[in-house]
Amino acid sequence: MNEKLRSVNSVTDPEHNPTIEAMDSKTNRSPLASLDDSIDFIVSGSEDRARRDRESRTHNDQQIAEEAELHRATVAGIKIAFEKSTRTENQTRETDLETENGGYETAVKELHRNHRSKRKRIEEHAQSRITEMKQRLDEATWLAEAVFEASETTPRENFEKLREKVETRTLELEEVCELARVEVRRYRQKPHEGPQPSQERTDRISSDPEAVFAEATHQTVDSLNRLKALKFARILRGGVPFLIIMVCGGLGALVGWSLDGSVEPAAMLPEIGIGLIIGTALMAGCWLAGRKHVHSCWAPMATSIQDTRMAAELLIEKARRVQRDIEDNAIHVRERDIKKAKDKYLPLIEDSRREQETLLNDLEFKFPEKAERLEREHEQRLRTIERTWADGTSSAREVFDEANEAERSRHETRLAELKSQFDATQEDIRIDWHKGMNRAQAVFEDLITRTSENHPSFESDRWTSWNPASELPGIIPFGSVALDRNEIPDALPTEERFAHELPESISLPAFLSFPDTCSLIIESDTETRPQSLGVIRALMTRLLATMPPSKLRFTILDPVGLGEAFAGFMHLVDHDEKLINDRIWTETRHIEQRLLDITEHMETVIQKYLRNEFDSIIDYNEAAGEVAEPLRFLIVSDFPANFTDVACKRLASIATSGPKCGVYLILMRDLKREMPESIDLEMLHAHAVHAIGRNGSWHLERNHLERFPLTCDAEPSEDLITDVARRVGEASVKADKVEVPFEMIAPKPDQYWTGSSQRNLAVNLGRSGATKLQQLILGVGTAQHALIAGKTGSGKSTLLHALITNLACWYSPDEVEFWLVDFKKGVEFKTYATHNLPHARAVAVESDREFGVSVLKGLDDELKRRGDLYRSHGVQDLAGFRDLDNGQ
Repeated sequence: MNEKLRSVNSVTDPEHNPTIEAMDSKTNRSPLASLDDSIDFIVSGSEDRARRDRESRTHNDQQIAEEAELHRATVAGIKIAFEKSTRTENQTRETDLETENGGYETAVKELHRNHRSKRKRIEEHAQSRITEMKQRLDEATWLAEAVFEASETTPRENFEKLREKVETRTLELEEVCELARVEVRRYRQKPHEGPQPSQERTDRISSDPEAVFAEATHQTVDSLNRLKALKFARILRGGVPFLIIMVCGGLGALVGWSLDGSVEPAAMLPEIGIGLIIGTALMAGCWLAGRKHVHSCWAPMATSIQDTRMAAELLIEKARRVQRDIEDNAIHVRERDIKKAKDKYLPLIEDSRREQETLLNDLEFKFPEKAERLEREHEQRLRTIERTWADGTSSAREVFDEANEAERSRHETRLAELKSQFDATQEDIRIDWHKGMNRAQAVFEDLITRTSENHPSFESDRWTSWNPASELPGIIPFGSVALDRNEIPDALPTEERFAHELPESISLPAFLSFPDTCSLIIESDTETRPQSLGVIRALMTRLLATMPPSKLRFTILDPVGLGEAFAGFMHLVDHDEKLINDRIWTETRHIEQRLLDITEHMETVIQKYLRNEFDSIIDYNEAAGEVAEPLRFLIVSDFPANFTDVACKRLASIATSGPKCGVYLILMRDLKREMPESIDLEMLHAHAVHAIGRNGSWHLERNHLERFPLTCDAEPSEDLITDVARRVGEASVKADKVEVPFEMIAPKPDQYWTGSSQRNLAVNLGRSGATKLQQLILGVGTAQHALIAGKTGSGKSTLLHALITNLACWYSPDEVEFWLVDFKKGVEFKTYATHNLPHARAVAVESDREFGVSVLKGLDDELKRRGDLYRSHGVQDLAGFRDLDNGQ
């Protein structure tokens, strides 16, 4: 099949170049993007090619038919126009004359109709105005009558109310008087009628009956209260007088008994009689005195009663007069309003009649003038019709000849244009189709070749001779998609000019692509879960096999399987625990912590490595060379089990920003578990390849591939996983030791011994990141000494050699001296003594303690010498001493 793919018909497209780069001449497309473009072209391009071909043919046929019909119709029209030109002109003349005469008659009739209509409108308007004025006059008259009728009963009602009030009050006072008469009689007095009112009282009552009425009411009530409040006269009420007389008789009897001493009634009769007479006389005196008090209270009341009656009669009479006055005034107002309305509207009615007469006279005056003007215009239009007819008949022949010649030339030109357009369109369709198919074939061939050459099946014998890779892979396959063009509408054209060498059915690799789309989201149900885990194990195995050792880190989260599915990869820990992040993590707290570690690593990458200098960690690593950062893969099984909301948010951050930082996600989601609200599944899909396994079948949710079945690669055996993990682990230990060429930190030939140690001592030790060098600087601030510590084999001696050698290259013996003490039997520093390093002041290559101490004593003597020298010259340090004119 690959040979067939390579047999591309170059004659079809001379520019055909079967390489990935040919997929897009403007941008360097990734393998996955190139595959997407190719699939999209086969699906959409086939439909587009068929549609364009149909539309082109249909459009061309339609245009030719339209042109033929247009030419036939045009020629026929020209001929008909020529044959009918004279007759048409005559008919036009007759029609115009008939139209004009008819129009004139219509205009005359319209003039008369307008005249009648205007006359009618004037009359109707005047009549409407007169009717309106009459209506308003009637309304004003009705309103005056209505107001009069509404106010006619009011005075009478007010009078009745007042009379009822006065009579009620009078009756109340009569009742009070009757109570007073009862009180007078209880005092054993006779109430008398009051005296006839004097002229003065009569005048006062007449002048202000309301005040007199109110005053009399008050005085009557007050007199009744005073009458009830009499104290002395109370002895005249009831049986009190008889009791007093009997008491007086009893006193007489007592006196008689005291004088005679007899208790016989006959003997006491005179004294008793005298006592009774005295008692009767006493009560008569009291009656006379009480009469005066009672009459003093009754007299004002009697007078008030008479005043009240007189005032009541006057009030009623006054109210009757007011009633008559109000009624007379209402009649006057009614007559006045009616007269006012007539004075207002009758003149307006007369004005409307006069206006009607004036307008009608003016209308009759202007009518003959309009009729005459209409006739003149009619005669002018008749003359114009005659001139137009003469001009039309004279030019008919000339127009016919010119139109015939122009249509013949236009028709020939148009047919040639249509043929040229159709041929060009068809050629464009053919070229575009073959160009797209050639590009798709080149992509398919390249992907199949790269997959077969770089990613053999796990059953292949090539794994026995496999060695770890030295550079990043372009693609990581995990299955294959059976692309059948028979399933794509119009993807297999029947016309020979569209025939292409691409097979009808082709198996394309399903893969992850470095560096943009190297994440995978797998969604599976219970039936396809084991196969999902197999896909992940296969991907991890291929990543280990195709990634440079020590440049790959796994973090595995397996909350459900507890690491069973990934146990074979734990052999990596035997060599380097960083390769798999210590262990497989299952607990919720561990999951959160590992995700936090990854997000913090991403922050470090963005803020320390990428900044605004590199677009991604891949670009950074290309510049960093030996100190490149390893790529990290987060493996998640049975998501979202044991994932908290915090963990989901961190996972979302890793999915979106991870690829830029060299962090990729391989996640298997359990379809039967509900997705947390804190994570957007569509967001995860947007940054990864998306595979779905449901009911035993698989497909990719990507760019038209969902219609084609996905066949997952068979998973590797446990022995193969163990072998790959062992070899990668061993290689990682070796590859983890970064070696930077000494030339990177050494001076150029023209820079040897150019350094100055007057202010400080600076020397390059190695690389720091992609663009910087790591320096050791002494003599600045507190940085005066250096201590190198590390376990055996960590490179301490190598660092010391780099330090000594590079200092000797940058600084002359006058700038730097070495006092070298070697306690490793001389195996490290002996070479400097052997080759007479000019900077070496002392080289102790013996392990004897006393020998080393002697070297240190010599160094101490040098320190004392320099101290004395600095003091004698009044300086504090080396820089100050060298600044002196006689500095050595």
